[in-house]
Amino acid sequence: MKRRWFPLVVLAGVVLMGCGGIEEVPAQQSLATVESALVTCTATCGDGSTLSCTGETCTASDNFHVTCDGVRQDCPTPPTECTTRRSCEATNGRSCYEPRARLDCCTAEETPGICVCGASRWACIF
Repeated sequence: MKRRWFPLVVLAGVVLMGCGGIEEVPAQQSLATVESALVTCTATCGDGSTLSCTGETCTASDNFHVTCDGVRQDCPTPPTECTTRRSCEATNGRSCYEPRARLDCCTAEETPGICVCGASRWACIF
């Protein structure tokens, strides 16, 4: 009679060990670790706007860019002083009427230059 109970006791022991032997905590721990690893970076651009991003890694450089997890966002390019100036190449040699008058200009490469009126023609230095 004792032999009949032995397989049942072994089976009950295996079931009890299987129920309490594994703990499911690591999944919650890894989720908490990922959430706490996120960082946010912000950069202020020259025009007053801001860029920001969130990721596991980030860098920010005011007036230039932010980068999160390898994805880079650049600040808008500020207008140069050449945005509103006349072309030196187009002005050079054209007629002018006021001797020694000066005119700011820019080259095709956006390098600032100056034109001076002399002998009724613009002479540009760039």
